[in-house]
Amino acid sequence: MSDRASLRGPMRAHRGELASITALADAVFMQGRSGAMGDLFPRLFHERNLENLFVFAEAGRVVSHVGMVQRGARIAGCELYVACMGAVATYEEFRGRGLASQLVQAALDKARADGVDLMLISGDRTLYRRIGAFPVGRDFRCVADADILDRLRDPRMRVRKALAADLPACAAAYDAKPVRFVRPMEEWADRLNSQAAAEGWHHLLIVEENNSFRGYVAVNRGHDWGYGEVAEFGGAVETIAGALRAVCAASGESSLKITLQSHDEILRTLLTQAGAVFAPVSVDGAWVIVSFTRLMERLRPWIEARAGIDAVHSLACSEDGESCTLSVIGKTVTLSRTEAVQMIFGTIEGVPAPPTFCDIFPAPTIAYGIGYI
Repeated sequence: MSDRASLRGPMRAHRGELASITALADAVFMQGRSGAMGDLFPRLFHERNLENLFVFAEAGRVVSHVGMVQRGARIAGCELYVACMGAVATYEEFRGRGLASQLVQAALDKARADGVDLMLISGDRTLYRRIGAFPVGRDFRCVADADILDRLRDPRMRVRKALAADLPACAAAYDAKPVRFVRPMEEWADRLNSQAAAEGWHHLLIVEENNSFRGYVAVNRGHDWGYGEVAEFGGAVETIAGALRAVCAASGESSLKITLQSHDEILRTLLTQAGAVFAPVSVDGAWVIVSFTRLMERLRPWIEARAGIDAVHSLACSEDGESCTLSVIGKTVTLSRTEAVQMIFGTIEGVPAPPTFCDIFPAPTIAYGIGYI
C-alpha cells in the first residue's frame, strides 16, 4: 500500500493526466476495456473540460477522480445553470481513505464559485448523501414488448439511421421540449460519431413520413439487457408512438424500456392503452442544491405560474451552511439541503412540504437523455 504522503491532491487535472484519468475510469466502470469511457463521455473527458476534473495522483498516475460538466438547462421557462457529476472512481487499493469525498467537495466548491444552481450526480451513494444529494422526481417507466408496440404501429412511419445532415432537425425537436438541457451541436455529433454507435450499442434513428422529418428516437443497447432503452426522443407524440415498433426492430431488440417524464403524459396514455404497465421511478442519479438562494431566484417564473405574482413578490430565501429557509406569502419553512431538494423537485413518494409549498412544488426534473454523464 502506498504512503499517504506520496499522494498529490485534491487538485484539478492537467493535460498530461487525461489518459491516466480515462484509464482509471475504464478500469472501474468498463472492466478494463480501453477507451470506452472516453468514447461514451467525450464532453467530460476533454481537454477543454480539464478545469472540471479533480484528481489524486501518485507517481504520475491518477488514482482517484471526480469529474463534472457544467451546462445550461431550462425548466418550464426557468433558466438554470447546472453541473453534471460523474465518473467518480478510485482504484481499489486506494479506497477507504476519503479521497473521493475530498474530490466531490472540491468539485462542489468550484460549482458554487462558478454560479451553478444545481448538481446532478450519476448514481446514488452514501458519498453523495453526505453532501445533501438525494434521488428526486417522479418519472414513469415501462418495458413495452412487440405486441404492445404493434398496437401503436403506424405503417406510414419509416425509421432510418440518422445522418449528419439530420442533426439540426433533431436539435430543433429537442429544443421544443419544455424541460431540457442547453445542448451544443457538437454533443449531437458525439452521439452519431461514437465507437459505441459504430458497434451498434447506440442508435440515433430518424422518424419520417413521406420522406419528411417527423422526429427522432435515441436507443441504447447493452450486451445482456434483453431490451433496447429509449434514451431520448423528440417530435410529435403520435408520430413517436406510431414509430416505436419500427424503432424496436431497427435497434435489433424485441422490446423497449421507456422512461417518460410528467410532461410526456400523452405518450404515457397511448402506451398504457396499448397494454404497457408503468411504475414510478426517480430521475437517474441524485441531485444536490449548490446554491439555494440562487436556485429560488431562477425558479421565480415557475413560482409565479403556480402561485401567482403575489407569491413571487413575497418570496424571501436564505441559506446558512446546511440550513435553507424559504418564505412565501407569510409562510416560512426551514429545511436541510437534503429536505430542500426533495421539496423542490419531489420524490416518488410525494412532496415532503407544508401545504402552502405543495401548491408550488414539485418543479419539473430534467432527463439526461443522450447527454448522460
